[in-house]
Amino acid sequence: MRQKNVMTKEEQYISEHGGGGQPFRAPSGYFEQLTERVMLRVDHAEPAGVRPLRYARLRRTVMWAAAASVAALVAVNLFTGRTTETSAPQMAQQSTVNYDIDALADYTMVDDDDLIAMMTE
Repeated sequence: MRQKNVMTKEEQYISEHGGGGQPFRAPSGYFEQLTERVMLRVDHAEPAGVRPLRYARLRRTVMWAAAASVAALVAVNLFTGRTTETSAPQMAQQSTVNYDIDALADYTMVDDDDLIAMMTE
């Protein structure tokens, strides 16, 4: 049993609106002269600046060395035992600093109403 050539809705829409022919046409003699025109352009083209392979390898090696040195510096910094904790005498010393609150309020142009509003928020 032979199947009929049944078009889907999309195929039918495309054939009705797009036509059945070739939408693009090449000028006459285009493909016969194409090889010659391309070869003329290739001969006159400037050679691209190609780096030898050894420079690419050297660059890769330098990048890996830089990454390894950064990783080593981070590891040394982490494992040297530095702590950021402050001791109790330093905390007591910092808390005994007296500030002139009135001078600070005048400098920042904050009045009592602004202070109350900030504290209640």
